[in-house]
Amino acid sequence: MFDAVGQARLRALEGAQFLDELPEDILAPGWRARIRQGDLDIEDPCDCVFGQLFGDYNEFVAEQAIALGAQIEMGVFELGRGLDLSRRYDILTGAWKEVINEELETVEYA
Repeated sequence: MFDAVGQARLRALEGAQFLDELPEDILAPGWRARIRQGDLDIEDPCDCVFGQLFGDYNEFVAEQAIALGAQIEMGVFELGRGLDLSRRYDILTGAWKEVINEELETVEYA
């Protein structure tokens, strides 16, 4: 059975791992604490994770040559139309918030 929330979580974890593995000259450690979660919206190129960290989603994926399939796998892009697409982006945004918060809580209590 397809679990949209579970799949979104796995994709957000993949995206977080990608960010964790970026060289420090591209992204300094502690990026999760710099995400404005109240503004986080994976559908918005300026308020998504990449947009908040690098200024603009489209510019960052172009500079890093991140293929469309990889963007989808990392939970930073979605395909579709209408309300269904909007709902999938909402699910992805929620998944990213969970992944970010879990790591922040781990760091906080370490």
